[in-house]
Amino acid sequence: MAPSTSSLPLEAPRKYYSPYKRARIVALQTVGISYRDIARREGVSVGSISGILKRYGVQKFAKLLQRLGRLRILIECDIRYLFRFIDQDLFITSEELREKANLACSVRTITRELIRYGI
Repeated sequence: MAPSTSSLPLEAPRKYYSPYKRARIVALQTVGISYRDIARREGVSVGSISGILKRYGVQKFAKLLQRLGRLRILIECDIRYLFRFIDQDLFITSEELREKANLACSVRTITRELIRYGI
């Protein structure tokens, strides 16, 4: 009786290579070194070299693509600006902070950010 193919994995899991190693592979390829020579130097299979370079062509950088998500309303610069006002007056309210810093966000957003920073 033939073994069932449903228990066999369809695709082997992709091996992880650090962004540094992927960047080296891309750099070696741009210099003109062949896939086989790169594979020999880096200790990576030729198929992995091909996959890394193909993904790099789409991503344009060696790091893994990460989901960006929603952009933050208050950036680090705004938070530092708020901290300057807090240093001047420890009992300032979130509403007063918003007015003094002239930020176009809600009072609740400022409160959430201050809580996130432990204030």
